[in-house]
Amino acid sequence: MTDAASHYSTAVRIDSAGPPPRVTGVGLPLRFGVPLPRGRVTLPCKARLVSQRGEIVPVQLAPVTSWPDSSVRWMRVDAVIPIATEPLLPQMWQIEFEPSNGEMNRTASDTVSLDAGFSVHPNPDKHTVFDINKRSPPNHVCLSARVFVKTKNNSLRVGKSHLLRWHDSGPIRYEVVAEGTFPGVSGLMWRAALTIYPGLNGIHVKMTLRNTRRARHRGGLWDLGDPGSILLREFGLQLEVADPLKRLFWQAETSEDFHILEANAQVERLSRQNNSVKGLIWQILQASSGGENWRSFNHVNAHGVVTLPFRGYRIIMAGSELFGDRANPLCCAQTESFCYGLWVPYFWEEFPKRIDMTPKSATMAFLASSGDDLHELQGGEQKTYSAWLVLGDEGERGRDAVLAQLMALCCEPTALPEMATPVVELPTCLPTSASWRASQLAEFAEEAAFGPKGLLSGREEIDEYGWRHFGDVYASHEKLFYQGTLPFISHYNNQFDLLQGLILQRLLSGDPRWDQLIHPLARHVIDIDIYHTTRDRSTFNGALFWMTDHYLTAATATHRTFSRKNASHSGYGGGPSNEHNYTSGFALYYLLWGENDARDAVLSLANWVISMEDGRQTPFFLVDDGPTGLATATSSPDYHGPGRGSANSV
Repeated sequence: MTDAASHYSTAVRIDSAGPPPRVTGVGLPLRFGVPLPRGRVTLPCKARLVSQRGEIVPVQLAPVTSWPDSSVRWMRVDAVIPIATEPLLPQMWQIEFEPSNGEMNRTASDTVSLDAGFSVHPNPDKHTVFDINKRSPPNHVCLSARVFVKTKNNSLRVGKSHLLRWHDSGPIRYEVVAEGTFPGVSGLMWRAALTIYPGLNGIHVKMTLRNTRRARHRGGLWDLGDPGSILLREFGLQLEVADPLKRLFWQAETSEDFHILEANAQVERLSRQNNSVKGLIWQILQASSGGENWRSFNHVNAHGVVTLPFRGYRIIMAGSELFGDRANPLCCAQTESFCYGLWVPYFWEEFPKRIDMTPKSATMAFLASSGDDLHELQGGEQKTYSAWLVLGDEGERGRDAVLAQLMALCCEPTALPEMATPVVELPTCLPTSASWRASQLAEFAEEAAFGPKGLLSGREEIDEYGWRHFGDVYASHEKLFYQGTLPFISHYNNQFDLLQGLILQRLLSGDPRWDQLIHPLARHVIDIDIYHTTRDRSTFNGALFWMTDHYLTAATATHRTFSRKNASHSGYGGGPSNEHNYTSGFALYYLLWGENDARDAVLSLANWVISMEDGRQTPFFLVDDGPTGLATATSSPDYHGPGRGSANSV
């Protein structure tokens, strides 16, 4: 660490949560946060990453929080680490800060140019999420993306945008967000966050689908089948391509070699069968988790029935079908004028998902149709998916570059700073990493997470997979006193601040395996466990749901605690309350990984506390509009002393 004022450096550990990359000549995108001592780094400033071999990599900076003297407290860093030779992970780098006289980042424009000769035009019209143009010939639109849903009546509705905002712009990445609705589908909104990496010729697409209605939760019961739910068959992103497909390179699992499918032969076959050229050339559908317990009671619908059609995934092509258990597909489509590649992270974990390839389109069905059953998005529930689109020239070199970049992205690179100085946001009693790794508590934590009865194994026991469940933790300890007749399903649902605990383990151990728990849990709690509506009572809007009720099965209440199946006495039921409100994990997640949705979760829960205490938002405001006391009560409305309620919400 340097001593000069206004100059500061600290170590950063770069690692991989997935298999190490097996390719070279590509880049690994990284986003991470760096805590800074008070008074050491002020704005404007610049920085760079320096490897142990002396390689220098530019970065993009954004201040996140500040000290009282206006110096930077946490800095968000974006970088692309080049893989020039076979990488050996983990690697230790230094990030070096120094003063700067210029602007930290560039200003945004309507389009973003990619290094391979393409430009990205976000939201060019109300019905298009983004266009991809080739700069030669000028203004040639080679690909357009549209978000869609299929309603319960199988009616196709294309999303219409109402808002476009640029968030980040700089040499490494650009981020722009579009939001909109689906005409004719009341209460359903979508959000597309596009992160564009010019140097990678890639776009990371994060798509969110939200039911903004309130749940009716009659009697304080939150089961599927509620009148506030929205039923639909499918949600996804369709890419319309100007040039017909020539050749498709694909693999269903990353352990496979790539297969080659000649599209012309497929089109001829479809023509002989009197199908149009819009016919399906290749499809992969992940219908269930593919695990031993794929038909778990965890996946019941509103009628208490599991309707998953088959185990694992199915591929349709060339008039034949192939089957397997767990797919993580990569595909690269080659046309006359360009190549494009697709990767959908958590493809099997967040089933059902599907990718369709036709001669002039590609469809990523994030929430794919599943037999005759419908998907039910509960009132105030949302789901976020992500996908990568990588572009290249039409020739072999462009195709190979696209495939190599996709394989590099699959390694899920991650970076975290070494905590060389005390960090205000961390507990002061934390041991050093060296002393922690040598302790018996570290052995216990290892067993609890990765052992035969640990958190990861619990996923398999009740099949904690699928779009709604993946990321949550099986509360196996609740099974000890269960006396019901239905299969036992219990969700920990961030009971206490599990996310914070996992992050602390990650920092102390330096082990990237903890990421397998951290990132899915954060995503699950943000999407499923927070009540994303403003249309209910002030004590519920934006709140965090409790865990599954103690020693009872979740039945059809999903992750919302109280089910009519468990209402054995009058007065049973309820809803979110101040005693179950955990934000420290979200705050750390935002600071360390720069995930804006985690910041928004903290703000949502903070606003919930303010609203529940505001007497003007109660039905009795004409009589008494003073503080309600709901934010400080614990166990009883009459007790406002030290306790879980005031500790968690005030």
